[in-house]
This record gives sequence, structure tokens and C-alpha cells, in this order.
Amino acid sequence: RYIRDIDGIDDISLTTNGVLFADMAADLQGAGLDRVNFSLDSLVEEKYGYITRVGKLSKVMKSIDLALAMGLEPVKINTVLIRGFNDNEILDFAQLAYTRPLHIRFIEFMPIGDLQFWNRDNIVTSEETRRLIKKKYHLVEGRKIKGNGPAKYYYLEGGKGSVGFISPMSNHFCAECNRIRMTAEGKLRGCLYDRKESDLKLALENRFSDEQLRQIFLDTINSKPERHQMDKGWGADNHRKMYQIGG
Repeated sequence: RYIRDIDGIDDISLTTNGVLFADMAADLQGAGLDRVNFSLDSLVEEKYGYITRVGKLSKVMKSIDLALAMGLEPVKINTVLIRGFNDNEILDFAQLAYTRPLHIRFIEFMPIGDLQFWNRDNIVTSEETRRLIKKKYHLVEGRKIKGNGPAKYYYLEGGKGSVGFISPMSNHFCAECNRIRMTAEGKLRGCLYDRKESDLKLALENRFSDEQLRQIFLDTINSKPERHQMDKGWGADNHRKMYQIGG
């Protein structure tokens, strides 16, 4: 509610695993939530349980249907593809977008967090994914979906939704990046892979003026690197998870 009252804020979204969303959806919408993204990497109960360790797939699917029914649209599904784990479900996810007004975003596997599970050979590129989907569906390049994200979207001809591709490894989109990140500790960074941080939380605790706070944001934006360094490894951040760094 506080965010909704800020002048200039016209879009509030939430990214969730969906496990508890159904129980909180009405309150969230009442507080000003416009739309929701769900992180979902498998449609197979056993795989879902293995990768998340919490909740049940049925609860997530219920949450997705509820978000559609409540008009929290566009409803997007974020799916990280991992070769040998869930790449055999690509067409199943595409079928979701065909039968429901969902926007499935296939994301290339990135070296973030616990790197013992990351291997370059496990990357399924966006082009590979697109070629597979095109064997079953006719893809029509679509209009930009609300959200200002980096995905390139295609509608499934005759279907209700779309598939999108986020390609940080095979075709980085850094030149068009319009994001800065805030970590779980309240620090700003210009890029997920940029370890330079400005302590926004400390500035707020010390009652910095509006102009000083504005300068912190400007400095963060101006310090954005030309491109990410994912190909050079996660380095000193290899113990930090995506949710801890603003992902």
C-alpha cells in the first residue's frame, strides 16, 4: 500500500514460487498488486519437489489459475532450463501457453549461487528451445508484454498465450538493460554480476536527504558495466543465491 501511494509508481509486480500465493492473493491485490510472475522449473511432481524442497506442484498450479481468474495479468512463468533435468518438458510448458493465457519465459541456465550444480554443458540455449517449439507450433513474433523485461516473446498461433526467451548466456542483452538490483541487505548494485554495491539501507537509517538518495541511485545507474561477466564465473559471490542479490 505504501508503494502504491508513491507518485510515479504505476506497476507493482510480485515474483513467487506460488506455494503460499493462493492464501494471500486477495490481500495482495487489495494492497495494490497488479500482476504476478511464478518461478516454476518443472511440471513433474517429483522433479518439482527435488528442486524446491517445499510445497506441492498442485498448490502452485492452483495459484496460477487463481492469478488468472483475479486478473493479475499478464501472468508470467519463469522457467530455467537445465539440460538433462527439465529440457524434456519444453513442449509441456509450451502447451500451457497454448491452452491458457500464460506467458512462459524460458531462461538460460546461469552460473549463480551454488556452482556445484552448474556446468556450461547444461545450458539449453534460447535458439535450441525456439527450434524445438517451432516443430510443433507456429510462432508469431509478438508485441512487448507488460513488464519492461528482457524477454523476446512469440505468440503460439491459435493459442491463448506466448513463449518468451531470456538469453543471458548465448546473447546477452546488457546494452538494453533497464534494471538495477537491491539485495536482501538493502544494497544497490547495477548488475546481478557487478559486486560494487551502494548501501541504501544505511543511507535511509542515517536520514540522507532526498537529493543524497537520488545521487545514490544515479551513481548506481551510471556505474552499470558495459556487459555482465558471467563467463568469468561467480567468484566471491559464489555462496549467494539469486534471491539474496535482487534476482
